[in-house]
Amino acid sequence: TSSSTTSTSYKIIGFSTTDGYTNISNEAANGNTTTAADIYNNYSNMAVTQSPGGTFNYSVTVMSYTELEIWIDLNQDMIFDPTEELLISYDDYATSAHTYTGSFTIPTGTPLGDYRMRVRSRYYTSAISPCGTGPSGETEDYTLRIVETPLCLPVTELNVGDISYNSAELLWTIAEGTS
Repeated sequence: TSSSTTSTSYKIIGFSTTDGYTNISNEAANGNTTTAADIYNNYSNMAVTQSPGGTFNYSVTVMSYTELEIWIDLNQDMIFDPTEELLISYDDYATSAHTYTGSFTIPTGTPLGDYRMRVRSRYYTSAISPCGTGPSGETEDYTLRIVETPLCLPVTELNVGDISYNSAELLWTIAEGTS
């Protein structure tokens, strides 16, 4: 299920996730370059990890006049059904570089495993499907790794306070929201 465009304009500047057990940080991956190699980028070695019923947040920065779609191949057939596997479609462009944000909750009962996540940008007046050739934009593929809920969840909001010559206080939040 390949993806390509006839123009390298209207690109993805950066993609990242938060609130997964592991997260993706691919900010300013392409900058504002317009080389042909940037039409499709396979970043499937980068994964956001979460459990069924869990949520992760995403942030996608794009160039001006750029809109965006994100698909997750939940049935793992590498076809990216244009409607059933469409996570989000943003049809509100800006006249300068801007960021789209949102979250996705893994459906309860989703089998454990790796799922392809496709992020595709496009010029605001064009329509685009998850696969095939479009008039402009860029496609980036990432991995959503669905795992069992860990017995010991990672801490967040790690901070250091009350620093003195021979001591410091460590503060953090665990998944249940306690310090």
